[in-house]
Amino acid sequence: MRWSQTFIPTLKEDPTDAEVISHKLLVRAGMIRQVSRGIYDYLPLALKIIRKIENIVREEMDRAGAQELLLPIASPAELWQQSGRWEIYGKELVRFKDRHERDFCLDPAHEEGFGGRVDLQQPEASDAEAQDVVATVGVTGDRAHHRGTSHLVQVRHLRPVKRCRGSG
Repeated sequence: MRWSQTFIPTLKEDPTDAEVISHKLLVRAGMIRQVSRGIYDYLPLALKIIRKIENIVREEMDRAGAQELLLPIASPAELWQQSGRWEIYGKELVRFKDRHERDFCLDPAHEEGFGGRVDLQQPEASDAEAQDVVATVGVTGDRAHHRGTSHLVQVRHLRPVKRCRGSG
């Protein structure tokens, strides 16, 4: 597609609701559009850049021998309760019940999801398997742990902590 045909709604002035310089610049450059506080549309130019960054990170992680995971956006409450963060996270953790009345949440950063699947639910995994390097790449949604910072792309380099058998 030609540059002249690409949807890039630039602004000459800073948006009135923007406080952070990166937010002002991204809106003015036509990369993002704010839908609500903390929620953005990624416009074509930003999406193209995000995909290029993701590909660079994937190539480097492949070179390092890492394996990429794609984890679901919902996690069962049990994983969060085991880590103690179900209560600690507070109101910022989006919680809901499924049709069977089981508690779930939207997983903002996948630490519980990754740890629960690889370490807690598979205690029979060998020490070698537990030391594999695994990464997730994606647009971040973890605002509770990154107050005052802004991320378009977040890479998590996850290496499970080696546990003693039966320490659960």
